Amino acid sequence: MATQTYHVILHHLSPDAKVASAAQPDHDLPTISIEKLRELLVALAATAAILPARSAASPEIRVKAGKDTLTVRVTEGQLRFVSWETKAGGVGLTVDQIIARVHLSAPRAEPAPKRPARMHAPAEAPEKIPRWIKVSGLIIAIVSINCTSVWMLLKPPPDLLSEFELLPAGASHDLLASLAGDYETGTREGDRRLTIQSDGALQLSKYGQRRAVLEENTKTARGALTSGKPALLTDDPYLLEIKDPNTVVLYGDTYKRKSL
Repeated sequence: MATQTYHVILHHLSPDAKVASAAQPDHDLPTISIEKLRELLVALAATAAILPARSAASPEIRVKAGKDTLTVRVTEGQLRFVSWETKAGGVGLTVDQIIARVHLSAPRAEPAPKRPARMHAPAEAPEKIPRWIKVSGLIIAIVSINCTSVWMLLKPPPDLLSEFELLPAGASHDLLASLAGDYETGTREGDRRLTIQSDGALQLSKYGQRRAVLEENTKTARGALTSGKPALLTDDPYLLEIKDPNTVVLYGDTYKRKSL
């Protein structure tokens, strides 16, 4: 059976993912084995640990798995896994968890057609362990591995939602009106834009090159209090933290209000 390979693109990374630089061109690797992908992810994790906080580089490893493009980027010295199924900003996963997610997203090969049995095949020697026991054991092992992988990927993130109290409708509207506007994490490729509207609608966008919008996601929110401080509760649910009138934090990403 042919070995599964993946189409990988390295952004702002050297071909071995050990050097991050904005001067690095995108490296297109069309046939990468899962073992080589693991090596690149381990190298990216090591690179992330020493990448300066204000670096001009935004290193990413993009993996085309089936119809989905899975992205692993660096945020605050750690690996963040991003796909359409994850929240804006992605989720923090280990290299093994990312490899498991890539396996689940990869297209499954069609089973090879069975060869017709020989008309006069010689009788097989009796097996010590009945075949049905072997088949049952194999099925149980496969189901256990798949269930474990799915649980690791879908379990809630370790940071639990803080206690909160919803604001009355009037106070919620006033808070949303004071926050209404456009916010950004930055203006480079891979950065995010957040638009807060006074009616509670939130629009999250991801920038491509020259601030072209690549992805969009719409949510709703209303005013709340957490630890005595105002915040917004999204329909995920997730708390949007208000640092000051021009700075908010959502999904671990810090957004600054755009200058008019």
